[in-house]
Amino acid sequence: MGVRGETATMMGLQPELLRYILEMSPVAIAVTDRDGRIIAANLQAENTLGLTRERLAERVYDDLAWVISDFDGNDFPVEDLPFQQVRRTLAPVTDVRHAIERKDGSRVFLKINAAPLTAPDGSFDGMVAVIEDVTRAVTIDRALAESEAMLRSVFRAAPVGIGVVRQRTLVWTNQRIHEMTGYSESFLRGKSARILYPSDEDFEYVGREKYHQISQHGTGTVETKWRRSDGRVIDVILSSTPIDLADLDKGVTFSALDITERNLLEERLRHSQKMEAVGLLAGGIAHDFNNQLSGIMGFADLLRASVGHDPKLARYAESILVGVQRAADLTAQLLAFARKGRVLAVTVDLHKVILEVLSLLRHSIGKSIRLRHDLRAVPSTTRGDPSQLQSAILNLAINARDAMPDGGEIVVATEVVTVDQAWSGRLLFDIPPGAYVKVDVRDSGVGIDPEIMNRIFEPFFTTKDETKGTGLGLAAVYGTLKSHGGGIAVESSAGSGTTFTILAPLHSPNDGLSVPLEGHESHEPAPDARARHVLVVDDDESVGQMLAEMLASVGIRTTVCLDGREAVDAYRRSAGDIDAVLLDLIMPNMDGRAVFHALKDVDPGVRVLLSSGYSTDGGAQDLLADGAIGFLQKPYRIAELRARLASALDPARTAEP
Repeated sequence: MGVRGETATMMGLQPELLRYILEMSPVAIAVTDRDGRIIAANLQAENTLGLTRERLAERVYDDLAWVISDFDGNDFPVEDLPFQQVRRTLAPVTDVRHAIERKDGSRVFLKINAAPLTAPDGSFDGMVAVIEDVTRAVTIDRALAESEAMLRSVFRAAPVGIGVVRQRTLVWTNQRIHEMTGYSESFLRGKSARILYPSDEDFEYVGREKYHQISQHGTGTVETKWRRSDGRVIDVILSSTPIDLADLDKGVTFSALDITERNLLEERLRHSQKMEAVGLLAGGIAHDFNNQLSGIMGFADLLRASVGHDPKLARYAESILVGVQRAADLTAQLLAFARKGRVLAVTVDLHKVILEVLSLLRHSIGKSIRLRHDLRAVPSTTRGDPSQLQSAILNLAINARDAMPDGGEIVVATEVVTVDQAWSGRLLFDIPPGAYVKVDVRDSGVGIDPEIMNRIFEPFFTTKDETKGTGLGLAAVYGTLKSHGGGIAVESSAGSGTTFTILAPLHSPNDGLSVPLEGHESHEPAPDARARHVLVVDDDESVGQMLAEMLASVGIRTTVCLDGREAVDAYRRSAGDIDAVLLDLIMPNMDGRAVFHALKDVDPGVRVLLSSGYSTDGGAQDLLADGAIGFLQKPYRIAELRARLASALDPARTAEP
């Protein structure tokens, strides 16, 4: 297609030269007349517009056949087309963008710059348009925008914090970073990363370690701490990798994972495992210690009875008994910690227990400490050992008293709560979800040092003067709640007091009670026992000897067996001659449970009195339900042994209530 001579002349170019320039142009060029008809176009215009020059000459610039639209496919206003703008203004237009639909159905994105042609009289005589096919660039830009949008979506949804730093200055951060730190994006942008660290040492260590790892391996991972905007310090794992390994100045991308909760759970697990191990050790020590105390108490009791005529010797024997009882009380606390000391499984009204504790406490505190209760739990009943639950609450109240040397207030409050997942972070160990009676013991005292918070439930750990505490009180509370299926939590801050929370499983007051392991001491005399015969089964030789002498002192004949199998054989040989069996539950080779059932096989009516340094080891309560007639907690006195044997040696009597 040629160019009109007059147009060429106006342009000051020879027609052949103009044609050459048009054909060699890398961009599409088209010329229209005053009516918009295309009168000249180069080869690149054919390629861009998808029509031969002959076909182009048949169209005007704003022909509807072009199917003109904006880049998003919407209608493009006719008045905004380059031809219309140039004709209207007689001025050039630049960077007009629209799309057309080519004959093959494909859409082409165009960028157009155009200038008017004028007649000698200055009137509009046509337009020259330079048309650039920007389809590829638009496609790339859109793909890039979609990719960026997808990445932004991923970064928003990512459960970890993601950011970019240059020279340790924050350039970009995702939403999770803002949630972790409490800072907004606008606040963090341009700030030194130092603002996230609790100390210069932490900041410098991370920079030094991270860049060292990057230089060695291309990436770096460091565990550190960040300080939130509210002052709370969190544990964080940072993983970093440079955008360009050859040029760190281009920036480093990092991810940040908040591991505070994970560390807390790991610490709880380690603490729980440590407490389990200490509990096993404590339980074993307490069992063996109780056996030794049984021998000492028994012989001291015999000594006390035999030297009644000598006040001095009687006083010595009584002092031994007092010392043994104190040691037994400590052992009982160890057993409570080891969860081996639960004696009863009865319905317990915690409000009644609390009121009894407060009544006791009023006699041991000064006027500077106020006692208050707020008992709202309905019902307020659980199931367990009332003496142990009372001891647990009393221990907490005594601790509260001791935390207020200058006076203050102790509040004991209750309510019924539902334990769910939200409680998991508060409790020292996990408990099943469900309804619990919550007991809070709050004080306004000095609080607990965070440095020792993880140790306060360990046996023998105490911050009190050695004359004021053994370090077993809180350990016993811990074990008691464990053995009762409950939970415990503690909150404290320096100078603002402490709140201990215990949770006991809620039970209806109509649940009744199960068979107790021991009853109240009976002072009725034993029946005439001169002809009675008791089989003593205990693996500790000194305990067996002591029991033989104890029973002999009240006229009872004994056979002592130090082994379970030996005892079963002895009973089988002399079943008709043995009136009762005093059976230790913890023995090697054949334990008390197995011995009990073997004796029942020999004689279903065998009368067995259970005994142990552990209150419930060997399933004492189950054995009571299976026909055992009572339980003796080591160590015990002669009077207590006589009371138990009163029922054991009298077939007409029933088992203990």
